[in-house]
Amino acid sequence: MAVDSEPKRKYPRFPTDLTCLYRVDGTFQWEPGELINLSKGGVCIKAKTPPSKGVIVEIEVDLFTDEGVWKKRKMKAKVMWRRGKRAGLHFMN
Repeated sequence: MAVDSEPKRKYPRFPTDLTCLYRVDGTFQWEPGELINLSKGGVCIKAKTPPSKGVIVEIEVDLFTDEGVWKKRKMKAKVMWRRGKRAGLHFMN
């Protein structure tokens, strides 16, 4: 019998190729990144120098709305992990 080694996730992940900007909360310098996947709970970003684990970041991304237009959205998230050029961010309420 095979054992499922993949951890169960609270929310499903959806792959994306959206670009984003991010900055460490309280700083002025925006950095470019790419959203690898997203869910109701957070995102995985890829960047040249991803933010460090534990810091709070602000993410800015253009999203397509129900009205059929692109609109800038800003979200705050905490960096939960960082591996290589990727980081997992959990949205803050």
